[in-house]
Amino acid sequence: MTRKRRFIIFFSSAAFMATIIVFSLMLREDDPLNNNAVSWLPGNRVKAAILESKFSLSDSVQCLATCHKTSEKQIIAAIHDGDVEFNSDRTKVHKSPKTYYIEMPLNRKVYFALVDMYHSSTVVRDLGIVDENKACPCQTLK
Repeated sequence: MTRKRRFIIFFSSAAFMATIIVFSLMLREDDPLNNNAVSWLPGNRVKAAILESKFSLSDSVQCLATCHKTSEKQIIAAIHDGDVEFNSDRTKVHKSPKTYYIEMPLNRKVYFALVDMYHSSTVVRDLGIVDENKACPCQTLK
C-alpha cells in the first residue's frame, strides 16, 4: 500500500467519523452544540419571533396558569421547547393578529397555547392540557 493511499483512507475515515459525531450531537436533547442548524425552519422562526417580541399573558391565561400551577417563565421555556402546529384548525396565519397553536411539554404533560402575534407584541390567549378537560374556575368566566 502506498503512502498516498494510506493518507486517503485515513482522512476519508476521519471525515466520516467527524460527520457521524456532529450529527449524533445535533440530535441529542440537551443540545451540546447550541444547534442553530434548523433555525430556518418555519416552526423555529415563529417561536423565535414570539420569544423576541414583547411577551405577555392575557388575564384569563394568568388565571389558568395559576390553576395549572405554572408561571410565565415556565410557559416561555415550554414555548421554546414546543412545536408549532400549522395543520391545526386553530392556527390562523392569514388574519391579523396571526394566531399560532403550539403544543409544548410542561410539568410532565403536553399543553397547548394559542398565541396571538401582533406587530410589536405577543399575547398568549389560551392555555390548556391537550386531550384533557380539567375544570378551572377561570374557564367559567370565558
